[in-house]
Amino acid sequence: MIRLGSSYGYLTAGKSLIFLHVGDDPTALYYHMAQPESDAEREDGTVDPFYTAVAQLAAFCLQTCRCSGKSNEWREAAISLLNEWPEPYAEMCGGTTEEEASPESTRSVSSYAGSIVAAQKLTVELRQTTRASCKNSEPLPKIDASDTSSGDDEPLVDESGRIQGPRPSLQVSARGSKKRKDMTPGIDGSTGSEASELETRPYCTQSCLLGLKRDGLLDEKCPNVALHRRAQSGLSHPISATRLRELLCKKLARPVYRLRYLKPLDGDGKYGDTGALFKLTLGCYGYTFVGKGTFAAAVTRLQHEANVYSRLEPLQGHFVPVCLGSIDLETPYPLVLADIVHILLMSWVGDTMVTNDSILEEETRLRELLHKQGVVHNDMRQANLLWNDERDRIMLIDFNLANLLRPARHKQVSKLTGKRKRHGRDSETYHYGRSRHLEGFEGHDRPGCTVSL
Repeated sequence: MIRLGSSYGYLTAGKSLIFLHVGDDPTALYYHMAQPESDAEREDGTVDPFYTAVAQLAAFCLQTCRCSGKSNEWREAAISLLNEWPEPYAEMCGGTTEEEASPESTRSVSSYAGSIVAAQKLTVELRQTTRASCKNSEPLPKIDASDTSSGDDEPLVDESGRIQGPRPSLQVSARGSKKRKDMTPGIDGSTGSEASELETRPYCTQSCLLGLKRDGLLDEKCPNVALHRRAQSGLSHPISATRLRELLCKKLARPVYRLRYLKPLDGDGKYGDTGALFKLTLGCYGYTFVGKGTFAAAVTRLQHEANVYSRLEPLQGHFVPVCLGSIDLETPYPLVLADIVHILLMSWVGDTMVTNDSILEEETRLRELLHKQGVVHNDMRQANLLWNDERDRIMLIDFNLANLLRPARHKQVSKLTGKRKRHGRDSETYHYGRSRHLEGFEGHDRPGCTVSL
């Protein structure tokens, strides 16, 4: 529920249903246990349809659909605040008896696959809690702007008192638990203005990011050129691509606050097979582009795509996106089923697919251009052929399935290699590149059993 940003969920336990709800305070989980079989039975022996399992689940699902869900700020703050099982909270570790702390009582818990906490930390005092003992959760603490100290390259508080830049981490003690760091002020979304600014900021042009990568000049047609010049006046870029990656890593290291510089685009229907697409910006310099993020198990695939972009360096910014390199997130970005740990930075091409007849001609042209660079795309479908208004042509994206070909050998080198000879006992000569079927080789009569000598 926390990762999904959902306020509602339910569990099934035999003939019982347990309905769950998380409010604004992520440290409090509200529940209601229902037993439809007994709840639906009336005193006269008839069945009340409103209390059957189907009716209760349907009503609960409708209630869930009416809720808009939690914001990304709330999700990030909650994940940074809460512990993950089996790591206990402080209030769970006290009051155990010797019998409860015995090895026999903890063996079943500590032997759980993936457990990273010692057995003695998992001995908890079981407290029976009734519905009557449930109380309203305490609100999450707020940060006073007067308690903050400047430590970033952006202002913290403007003249109106509104916080602009990242605030220092705050240690809070929620409901008697141990202190947890990086709690957000206003978990209900205090960074909404910055997130809205990121959503409306246009992407940098291909020429702009190509000039940044190659230490070239600024692109006067870039919609963010005024922000690029704010740090350094002139015709050149204020920073390099390497410095951009360093600053971006720093900005994305802190949960909640990084949502000012990062926005997941999965809500817009933009995602991949091995991760998600993000809109990224370096607010103080105005550089805005996209990032293709993936989880730990698929990092090698994204690294392979980065190698493909390196091979396609001459085509970047014209026929394929500009690749600005990759970064590793110090603090993984949580998705529903996995954490994003690695992001490939690229220019934004567009999202308009081409449907006219000229796409076939462009496909052939792009295949030839890629083949000259030693790349086979292997996934040249309509969704990967997008129209770019700046270049006034189709550009190709998504190279995670591409193959890298070996560089073509020079003709003169091939001739010299072909003159090499190998002399055997019977003075028979074999030329490299000539194929023969080996007599006596098992399966030589089958197609494909040809060995090059």
